[in-house]
Amino acid sequence: MIKSLTVSKYEFFKNVKRKDFFLMTFGFPLLTILLLTIPAVLMNSQYTDNQMVGYIDQANLLGEISRTIEESQYMGSIEENKHTTQFVKYIDNKTAIQDLESGKISEILVFPSNYLKTGIVYYYAAEKAQSIPEEELSDVIITVLLKNKVDENILVRVKDPLSLKKLDSVSNNYEFQETKIDIKNLIIPLSSAILLCFSILSSSGYLLKSITEEKENRVIEILLSSVTHQELLVGKTIGLGALGLLQMMIWVFVIIMGAISYIAIYVELSLLVLIFVYYLLGYLLYASIMAGIGIISGPLQSGQQISGIISLIAFLPLLLIQVLIASPNSEIAIFLSMFPLTSAVSMMSRVAVTSVPFYQIIMSVTILLISIYLGLILFSRMFRVELLMYGKKPDINELIRYFFTK
Repeated sequence: MIKSLTVSKYEFFKNVKRKDFFLMTFGFPLLTILLLTIPAVLMNSQYTDNQMVGYIDQANLLGEISRTIEESQYMGSIEENKHTTQFVKYIDNKTAIQDLESGKISEILVFPSNYLKTGIVYYYAAEKAQSIPEEELSDVIITVLLKNKVDENILVRVKDPLSLKKLDSVSNNYEFQETKIDIKNLIIPLSSAILLCFSILSSSGYLLKSITEEKENRVIEILLSSVTHQELLVGKTIGLGALGLLQMMIWVFVIIMGAISYIAIYVELSLLVLIFVYYLLGYLLYASIMAGIGIISGPLQSGQQISGIISLIAFLPLLLIQVLIASPNSEIAIFLSMFPLTSAVSMMSRVAVTSVPFYQIIMSVTILLISIYLGLILFSRMFRVELLMYGKKPDINELIRYFFTK
């Protein structure tokens, strides 16, 4: 065990100094922040505090649009702005165009005489001006056309006809119960599920690369003169697992701090425990698989091609994330959260949107543990076969025979 810890310590400090690890660990959150904030800054720079929009009513339907739009636009993590749009009526094109060119208004809306029939509205905007959103304009026109003609409640429903909410269950007295999902509480579990996938594949990929490179360079022969193949494999797995755990902790810390800074959010300890458990188990499973690929494959490129197929399976829950969120208790969602190669990410996604039965979590963890145990036994014995037949690639029959040989 002491030798395994020595190997794990070496692997950890060797890889933690790698430029690609540093770039992935700190660059990934930074890139995410930039992708969220840069569009917000650009949008923010295009808006003015007060926007004047001119309109020409050739259909004689609108009269005076006295309404002012005041919308609170939350610009990412930058600031909250008050954007005000006011409407100015024009009788002729000449005056409207002159005011547009002088900067008094930023846009001209033309309602043609056949507007009621076609619904088409033409607009002419100053260069680089931010046009009024079509949804906001539609809201204004509906209000003007129906004001004082229908009941106020009907007017509200015309503008906002419905908001679908899922009924998740039925109580004992046959009353429907609404699914209550707080969007802000989805941030940490879903983000963690996505990052979990990247971190597991990243750290297990290091294990694949380490074993393959040492085989190619024949360094592994020197190492095995001091340690057994089990000690070497265990040491590499622990060291690179700790590396991935460090990476995951940094990412989760950034997510939590970012969420708490801008949103009143409560992070449950049970969620953090679940993230840790599924990272650990997910990593051990993929580490055993990547180790096996490294053992049986030839050059590094060949191993990476095989691992690419495994990575596609790992990314399957992310491709089906909409299904997992919309129907977290469906058969496919339950299957993905039980299947060992997809269970870590799938279960975290389900936990974000529903209360997963405890027995399902226990089943998922148990299946993962059994898969890890079988995987470690299989690939440990495959490692021994590879060493005994060094220089010769074992075929499937030989691998099966040695697997059942103690």
